[in-house]
Amino acid sequence: MLRLLSNHGGSANLFFFVSLLYFLLWWLERQSSNNSLKLFNHIRILPLYFMLFYTMGFPGWEKIMNSAQVMGRYINLFSNSFLSKLPGGINPFIYFLGLMELSVPILLVVSLIKSEFSLKKYPFYLILAIYITIITFVMLCFGLSVILNFPGATNLVFYSIFTLGLYYYVVANLRTN
Repeated sequence: MLRLLSNHGGSANLFFFVSLLYFLLWWLERQSSNNSLKLFNHIRILPLYFMLFYTMGFPGWEKIMNSAQVMGRYINLFSNSFLSKLPGGINPFIYFLGLMELSVPILLVVSLIKSEFSLKKYPFYLILAIYITIITFVMLCFGLSVILNFPGATNLVFYSIFTLGLYYYVVANLRTN
């Protein structure tokens, strides 16, 4: 079941299609001045929580909780890079990325508890989770560039750009509420 839920292709599709849906929603909101859907205005960013939780949570969980199963693959992947020659090898990098990825769901849960999704006040924990997500994508992009996996690195650039766009969506809606 966990393998099915942590499908990277499915996660990427979910991330990009939800991001595109939010960009379309943003454009439609700017075209109309009708604010008759008060409840919707308070919960419209809740799907972002699910998307970020899913995108960052499962890979982080795998890196930290199932490191015995996944670490060998990362060591083989980076064995010919300068990263493997650094003190500690690849392991500290993978654990650090896993901690960064796991910090995003934790921050999202805190944000939910504090009701930041309503955007009535500055969503500090949500914004922090988004920042960490962008930084993680950039770090993953760097790692794939080191091993000359340019299609994967390009994919991660798009993840970063789309996440930055979602950040702007949250901030823009914060100003209008």
